[in-house]
Amino acid sequence: MECTGFRGCEFINTAAEYSDPDHKTRIVVDRHRAWVRDLMVDSLTELGHPTPTGTAEVLFTMRTGAIVASSLEGFSDADGAFDRAWWALIDHA
Repeated sequence: MECTGFRGCEFINTAAEYSDPDHKTRIVVDRHRAWVRDLMVDSLTELGHPTPTGTAEVLFTMRTGAIVASSLEGFSDADGAFDRAWWALIDHA
């Protein structure tokens, strides 16, 4: 992924800036990230995945890493690596 001006996920960046878990900005970030993770759990459940919650947590962690990697120099195919790992985990079930 080569995006001029791409600076990563605004939610990840905001979480880094507001590290106090009780700060109202951080609460909004955490709620949003939980919502995304919960969408993954729901989707995996609908697919009949045997471990939707645990797999969603792994996928969400990988997603976060792929977004961060995409914003750094030297990661030419973070999206592709993420996509291959994503489907490997889902298809493994």
